[in-house]
Amino acid sequence: MYRPSPCFLIRAQHFWMRNVGYVTSSVLMNKVRIKPVKAPNSSENDDWIGPPDPDSNLRPIKLHISENESPTEKRYRQLREETHAWNQEFWAKHNKDFFLRKEQFIKNKLKELGPIQKDGSMRRLSPEQISEFYKRFLDSNYELHKQYNREWYKKNVLLLWHAFKVKVDRRLRKWR
Repeated sequence: MYRPSPCFLIRAQHFWMRNVGYVTSSVLMNKVRIKPVKAPNSSENDDWIGPPDPDSNLRPIKLHISENESPTEKRYRQLREETHAWNQEFWAKHNKDFFLRKEQFIKNKLKELGPIQKDGSMRRLSPEQISEFYKRFLDSNYELHKQYNREWYKKNVLLLWHAFKVKVDRRLRKWR
């Protein structure tokens, strides 16, 4: 289970808390104020976005838990947390495998070509040589990526359905 580092977090403003949607990092940086803080507690009224995880490169999100959270809202929040944890786990494993295999490829290629060039300098692989690795890696993980995309779409459609239910639930509560 991923635990966000307490060193630096970004406090999202109200546009994020109201579940308007996901934003790109360039928009995110324009819409938040950044300041060093301790790890968030559940009494805050905002969602919290942490620094990118070094293994998965995904930013952890600590979602606000409302005092009067309805069962529909609770289920939606839990699904968002589960989806984020699933995504986090997948990309941490995937990236670890990627870098391990890339390192092995480079070592094998340098062993094959020789570590020293004719002029006496250390050999570095060219982008064309590294592209061989990228192609092989993508080809060997094609089914895994296809399965991930299929599962990701299912999870996001389910999240959309629950977001819609939350919106309807809030409207109904407002009219009562």
